[in-house]
Amino acid sequence: MSDELGWISTKDKLHPDKPGEQPYEQIPCLVVYKREVLIRVWNCEHLVWDDEEGDDYFCSAEDVSYWMLLPKPPNDKLSRASSALNETAGGQASALNGGLYMTTTIKKCPTCGGDAIDRSEFWESVTPNGDELNRKIYAIEKAIKKYYLALDNREHGGVALHKAFVEIERILGLNWKQGEMKKFLEEPPKLNDLYV
Repeated sequence: MSDELGWISTKDKLHPDKPGEQPYEQIPCLVVYKREVLIRVWNCEHLVWDDEEGDDYFCSAEDVSYWMLLPKPPNDKLSRASSALNETAGGQASALNGGLYMTTTIKKCPTCGGDAIDRSEFWESVTPNGDELNRKIYAIEKAIKKYYLALDNREHGGVALHKAFVEIERILGLNWKQGEMKKFLEEPPKLNDLYV
């Protein structure tokens, strides 16, 4: 249930609805996160809250306790400011229940030809080896699920865990060589704290 100011509890409605006018849409909102009111952007594609620029993941939908659409600016000066903000984010501002939402057009990077998002006159390119990384992540996920299946089939947990670990090492191209990691940690910069 929403209150008189327009706040909506995530117990009643987890997030705003996708406007459906563009393939990739983002909706700027006010959210209550850990008892703090913040401007965050609902990412309609990934169903998560992004940071205030709508650029990076901030938190999952369940982490917010209340949300509300940003109200429509009260005058032309603010309206121009919100349009400038929206243009900076590479989208188009449109009215939605008295608020604004952003759409982002995904284009091809002029340098590498990969998918990119044009924001603030800078090209944000996807990882060059993204397909390879996705294949590795999928293979790691598969190895872990095989481990879970082994547990479900009442196989020995230690043996199943070892098989999964060896498979993940193979996927990542890693293998243990005695003393190599210890030597690595002793060289500057000292990284011991990151591995203990």
